[in-house]
Amino acid sequence: MDVEETEASVDRTRHFGLLTMRERADGDKGKLEIRSQLGKGTEVRATFDL
Repeated sequence: MDVEETEASVDRTRHFGLLTMRERADGDKGKLEIRSQLGKGTEVRATFDL
């Protein structure tokens, strides 16, 4: 699954989820990593400096 392609195609007025998580991470100077493999699931990792 191409994460960037999926995010770009989402209608922002009807879906939130991962896009909201990315925006919040960016706003708090964090980093959001999304890795997805067909048949193996998706890993979401958010990191922030404390």
